[in-house]
Amino acid sequence: MNKRKDIVAFLFLIVALVAINFAVSKFIFRIDLTADNRYSLAESTENILKGLEDKVYVKVYLHGNVGANYKQLEKSIKETLDEFNVYAYDGVVYDFIDPNAIEDDTLRIKTFSDLTKKGLTSKVEREVINGNNVEKIIFPGCFVTLGSRTLPINFVKDDVNGRENFDRSISELEYEFASTIKVLGQKRKKRIAFIDGHEELKNKDIYDVMMHLSRFYDVGRMNLSTIARIEEVEAIVIAQPKTAFSEVDKFKIDQFVMRGGRALFAIDAIEIRTDSAGIVGLPYDLNLRDLLFRYGVRVNDDMLQDLNSSQIPVKTGPNKNDIELKPWTFHPIINKFSDHIITKNLDGILFKNCGTLDTTKTNGVVKTPLLFTSKYTKVKGQPVGFSPDELRLNTNEAYFPHQYMPVAYLLEGNFESLYKGRPAPKPLQPKERINDAKEGKVIVISDADIFINEFDARAQMPYPLGYNKFTGEQFSNKNFIANVFDYMLNDGNVVNIRTKTIAYRPLDLFQIDENKERVYWQVINIVVPLVILVVFGVIGFFVRKKMYSNF
Repeated sequence: MNKRKDIVAFLFLIVALVAINFAVSKFIFRIDLTADNRYSLAESTENILKGLEDKVYVKVYLHGNVGANYKQLEKSIKETLDEFNVYAYDGVVYDFIDPNAIEDDTLRIKTFSDLTKKGLTSKVEREVINGNNVEKIIFPGCFVTLGSRTLPINFVKDDVNGRENFDRSISELEYEFASTIKVLGQKRKKRIAFIDGHEELKNKDIYDVMMHLSRFYDVGRMNLSTIARIEEVEAIVIAQPKTAFSEVDKFKIDQFVMRGGRALFAIDAIEIRTDSAGIVGLPYDLNLRDLLFRYGVRVNDDMLQDLNSSQIPVKTGPNKNDIELKPWTFHPIINKFSDHIITKNLDGILFKNCGTLDTTKTNGVVKTPLLFTSKYTKVKGQPVGFSPDELRLNTNEAYFPHQYMPVAYLLEGNFESLYKGRPAPKPLQPKERINDAKEGKVIVISDADIFINEFDARAQMPYPLGYNKFTGEQFSNKNFIANVFDYMLNDGNVVNIRTKTIAYRPLDLFQIDENKERVYWQVINIVVPLVILVVFGVIGFFVRKKMYSNF
């Protein structure tokens, strides 16, 4: 009788476990006990993955015999994709491939060429084997496929092989995958138009940023003189205009903002000219002052100098090679940011010849300064003179009496039309007019050079945006601009993923070199767990012996 009850109870337990396992499988339940939530995805990422309609395929070309930093990156990529697989509608299928494992030299070289043509960037890893320096080509990137579309991802952006660079790459894995998958899943990309007609920056000047933005948006040009109104785009960019805007063009921009369109103004207030007096800076006449004033910002006719600045080559002697790099204080490196989602996890941003911005009194508009100069700043009023003496770095604090001057503002809220209570400019006769924007977003930057990529004349190719060809430094101009548009067009749904920071805690090399510290931590990590297992095993043995001694 007891045996039958035991069998029934056992069968009931099996059925209950199967039922519970089936029920639990329908729900996602995970606990992340890490301090930096490295094994948790942002809510935005989860929503992107849950909204997919197809399976995601990922081919990662980082595998095999690679260095410790790349191995850690490979491990983190796998962990991230495993997390994505939990939430993706139809799952994530991934494969790690080592292109260096191809034994046929011809086929291996062709594979390297194909990967490069498709968008992956190669890196060179150097190591010493048997006393010889050996270089290996590595492709720390992948291709993500969703449906019939495929996009590349390059995980390591800079050529610096330092630990900090890899930590940043690992921290941004979720952002890279989530933003790419979101783009692949979009039925229609949102549209950004760079405004033409006032001698704005040309395609050659902004090639790199246009290519970068085109991954996520449809990017093109728009000449205001050829259209009746700005439509069929979600955002416009006015980058370094040099001639005045007509009232008709301003009205078109104003009504676009009133209808909820997003606008970015990158304005150079000062034009640098060479005349009999030398190199001077004089104000542009752009006829935009009243429009921006109404929205909440005034662009001042001045120029900033900053002790924290980039370097330029300067001829220091009669010979051809007598060239040195000297700090040029008119090219500030901006690395003080507001606590805003747009500026999270950015490094320095390179500005050139920027001016100051002031806010104006407006009702219902929130004005958030995004970028600031350093603690040591000087404001030069116009006409701005440029002298070779500026190359002699002045470290006297009295020469830099200002500090933390804002050079970029985010304006949000209820904008009032510049033409409210005024007739539309002739010959425009709009059928409808909007005098107030309830949820407008405008960004004003006092320098358009943050959009300009340097050009390699010898290779006939643009340098990456934010790259200083003289010093080899790579700045965060491109990431900042990408964050700006994600915030304005997607309310920060993707950029907030980038705010996640994973902290890595390496061992203290000085302490582990001491025998005492080394032995201490070896005992803690190896001996103590074994002792605990033995103790519990012995206790369990005696407990079972006592329980079953009467049978």
